[in-house]
Amino acid sequence: DWTSFAMLANPVYQSASLDARYALVAIQNYNSYMNSLNSAVNFAASIMSLEMPAVIADFWPTPVDDVTPMKDVYSMITLGLSVVPFTGAMAKAAAVPKAVVSFLSGQLKPPVPPNLFVKWSDVGVSISSAVKDYHAAIANSLKDTLNAEIQDATSGINSLLVGGEFLGVAQNFTQADMQANIIESMKLRSIALALQGQKAFIYRGEGCFNSNNDASKFCATVNGVEMQYELRIGDEERVDIAQIIVDKYGISKETFLQGPSTCFDEHKVQLFTPDILPVNPGAPCIFNLPVCTFNAETFPGRTIQENCRLQDIDV
Repeated sequence: DWTSFAMLANPVYQSASLDARYALVAIQNYNSYMNSLNSAVNFAASIMSLEMPAVIADFWPTPVDDVTPMKDVYSMITLGLSVVPFTGAMAKAAAVPKAVVSFLSGQLKPPVPPNLFVKWSDVGVSISSAVKDYHAAIANSLKDTLNAEIQDATSGINSLLVGGEFLGVAQNFTQADMQANIIESMKLRSIALALQGQKAFIYRGEGCFNSNNDASKFCATVNGVEMQYELRIGDEERVDIAQIIVDKYGISKETFLQGPSTCFDEHKVQLFTPDILPVNPGAPCIFNLPVCTFNAETFPGRTIQENCRLQDIDV
C-alpha cells in the first residue's frame, strides 16, 4: 500500500539496520492494527444494531432493562474485534490467534461501571455507550504504549513486538467481511441473553418422554444414559420460543437444548460465559442458560421451579 511504499522510500528506513527495519515494519503494523480496531468497533456495533432489535422483537417483546449486565454487550463487540488480525487475512471460525485473544483480554478491557445494565427497550443506547467506551479504551491503550519506556514489560512497545506477531502485511477488511465471520455466533449470543433476561433455563432428567417431538425438548444419550432436555421459563415449557429458534433461526435443538447442559457440567455446574466469545458458532458456551436437574428426592410436593431453586438456580 502507499503507506508501506512511503516508508520504504524514507531515508531513515533505508539507512537502518536489518533488525531496525523489522522493528519499523512491526511498529507500523501495530499502529495500523490499532486503527483497524477502531473501525472494527464501529462495524461490530452496526451488526449488533441490525441483529439485536430483531431478536428482542422475536423473543422478548416487553423487555426489562435492569437484568442484563453491560459486560454482555462488551463481549459481543470483543467478538468482532477478535477476528481482526495483527497482520494478514481476517480470522475465520476456530482460527483466532492466541496472541490476539491475549492482547484483547489484557490491553483492551473497557471499564464497566457497577450496576450498569443493558437497556433492552432501546438497545441502541447501550450499544452506543459500549462503542464510546471501547474507542476510549483503544485510545488509552495506544497512549500508554507510546508514553511507556520501550522496555517496559507491561506497556512498552517491545513487549508487543516480541515474537514477531506484527511482522507481515496488513490487510484491509470491510463490515461485510466481519459480518460473514461473526453473524451466527452473534445471533446465538443475542438469543441466549434475551432468554436469560426472562430467567429461562434448561430442565434435564433421565429418560425420554418427547413423544410429540416438541421443539422445546431434545433427547440424547450421554455416557450411556438417555437424557431429556427441555426449555422452560418458570413452570412452563416454552414450545413457542423453541419453535422460533428452530424454524426462523435454523438453530439445532442440540445446540440450544443440550449445549447449555454440556457447558454447565464442564464449568462446575455454573453458568459460564467466555471472556471472548468464540467465532465458531458450534463452539460450546455461546448459547448458555442455567441448567436444572430433576431430583426424585425433592420433587414430590414441589413445582419444577421450586425444585430448581433448591439447586440454587435463579429461575
